[in-house]
Formats: sequence, C-alpha cells, structure tokens
Amino acid sequence: MKVFSEDFTSFELGAFPFDAEHSAMGEYHYYPNPGYCGQWFDPISDWSYRGPSWLISNADMDGGRCIEQMRLSEPGEKKAIPVLRAGDTMWEDYTFSAMIRPMIADQINGILFRYQTSMMHYGFFLVPGGAQLQKVEKLQRTVLCHADLSWDSDSYQRLTVEVSGPSIKCYVNGVLVIETTDGRYSEGCIALCACRPTRYRDIFVEMTDEQYAAYGNKRCCWEKAEKEGRNEHFKAKLWKKIDLKDFGAARQIRFGHLTGTDEWFFVMCQNQRKVYKDRYPVISCMTAVSVKTGEVLWQIGEPCDSAEIEKLTTDLPFQIYDIDNDGIDEVICSWDFKLMILDGRTGEVKKSIPTPLNEAAPKTVTGLEFGKYAFKRLNVDAIRIVNVSGNN
Repeated sequence: MKVFSEDFTSFELGAFPFDAEHSAMGEYHYYPNPGYCGQWFDPISDWSYRGPSWLISNADMDGGRCIEQMRLSEPGEKKAIPVLRAGDTMWEDYTFSAMIRPMIADQINGILFRYQTSMMHYGFFLVPGGAQLQKVEKLQRTVLCHADLSWDSDSYQRLTVEVSGPSIKCYVNGVLVIETTDGRYSEGCIALCACRPTRYRDIFVEMTDEQYAAYGNKRCCWEKAEKEGRNEHFKAKLWKKIDLKDFGAARQIRFGHLTGTDEWFFVMCQNQRKVYKDRYPVISCMTAVSVKTGEVLWQIGEPCDSAEIEKLTTDLPFQIYDIDNDGIDEVICSWDFKLMILDGRTGEVKKSIPTPLNEAAPKTVTGLEFGKYAFKRLNVDAIRIVNVSGNN
C-alpha cells in the first residue's frame, strides 16, 4: 500500500520556502519561513548562499511538476548537503522510489532513507560512472557498496530502495544494482539530497500490509506512552498576564531581585541595529518591571513600538547580579561604549568605565564585518558574570 506520494502539483511554481535573509533567526526564535511546504521540511540553512535551495518547476515541459535542488556543494566541507525531508521517523520497513535527473554527472545526487537527522541516515546516490550506497553517521561518510553502471544527465532515472530489517536493496530503473545488509539504522523517514542541481518527481513510499501494521502498532504504542508521560507531569496553566505596552522586546529579558526583597523583577531591553544588519546592536531602551504587579519600576531610554525590535539574532549586553554583594541585585550593562553598574532599585549609574579600545589588527579579529572597525571602542555584544577572584 502507498503511504506517501508527491507530484508537487499542490505547490505554486517558485522557490520552496527559505530564509531569504539567510539570518540566524531560527537560532534565537521560532520563526518559520513563510510559504507553503506541503509534506516537506528543509532542515538545512546556509548563510553563505543567497538564493533558494529548492525550486518547484515545470522545466520538463511535459505538463508535470518537479522540484529541483539549486545549490552547488561538496560533501565533507563541514557544511551540510542540501536536504529536503518528508515522512515519519518511525517508519521501519518500506520501499522508497523517486525519479531523479542530476543535471550534471559531477557529484553525489540521490535519495536518503531511514533518515533520522541530516547527519544520521543511509543514502542511495548516482555518482559519476555508477551508483553508491552510503552510510552517514555524524562526520563519517562511509561507502557501503558501489555499482558500476551507465547513466546520463539528459534523462530521468528511477531510484528505488527496499529496506526490511538489516536488508537493503537498491534499484536503478527496476534493475537491482546493490544488495547488502547493515544494521546501524532500523528506522527513519525519507529525504531528497543532492550536491548539484538535480530534478526530482513522481516520489512515493510503499509498505506491505504487514509492514504497515507493524508501523501502525509502533506509532500507537508511542502515542500511548507519550500521553501517559504527559499525564505524569503538571500541565502549564496561565498564571499572569503583563502588558508590555511599547517597551516589549523579543528574547531580551533577565530576572532578579532588584529591590533586595523576595519580589521578582524582570528587565527587558529593546535595541537599535547599526552599520550592517544586526551585527552591531545597541541597547536603546531598558525597562525594569515587577513580576508581581506588572508595574514599571524604572525605565532608561526611549521605548519604540516597532516590529523590528523582535527581529534580533544576537545577544544584548545586560545581566542582573548582586555584583557588590550588598543583598540588592544590580544591572550590569554596556551602553554608549561604557560598561556600567546600575542600581537595581532606581536604574541610576553606580559605576562606569569606557569599553576597551579596538587596538587589535583587524585581520586577526574573527567575524569582523568588511574587515574594518566601525567604532573606536568595543561595541559589546554580551556580558557574562564570572568569579575569577575566588572570593565569595
């Protein structure tokens, strides 16, 4: 029985959803790429590439749809190869088949199966002069089998994989070219994977009645165990709502006892981005708020009600800590090229010192935008509290 199929007719022509800014947004927020993804998920981000990895296309001119991998990459470059995954990671035994047309016979291009992550799976690839079965485990890529065969980039080849227990059978255009056993991965979903522009179409996954019954039983048991596990723990319950008005920010929040009592406060910071993207963010507004009452204890700077405030992919330089051990938490921050200790009760400056001068040779500084300093002094990105004296 067919448990998965794809002809890409549910998609509009154009790029599969991707991060057009190629930012670190997903590192700091749940920020899904806009657009329709259907049954598929792209787990790979590449900040160095400026276009989509996958394109829904009618390039075959026969009225059918395909999806084409667009990037040029190499395995083993400490970057992940473009991957597009689908299906259920609980699938065990199945037949996976796809029509594939590498647009150049220059690298590995094919399908992944028993896919657990982009760094843990099997892959059946067309390679120059043949086909290969590979096993990927973290940074180790192992060729399990190689078959010499002739194929060309002017036509589609149907790749098919049958997995049953440790048995793996690989076919090209219905001809068995590789047969072996390997027990490293016993379950996993499917994925498309290519190092060069490659078209895919007419994709399906089939299971026998016995295979589907085993999968259904396994998923049922897992869902039952998950439900029982959830019932063993407390459920989230709304406790309080606090109106952040115009001083709200994304993930820039710290908690502490700013008045020296048991009452909890949080400090939230907004930012402005300078020079280039968000490489040089600076604090523009800092607000201390009572968790108990929601009332503002104090505020420094000018709040800004803008959607841009939430789109920060770096840290901001502020922490809450009783740095002078007087029983009242201070706010330690960097603002306008000064490192400052603020009174937790009032926000007033208790101590201040200029941030260090940028004196190191620019070429020795990792990640320096454009290879040049933008400011005379260090624009602080983050602050960590560390005991280097050994005192209490």
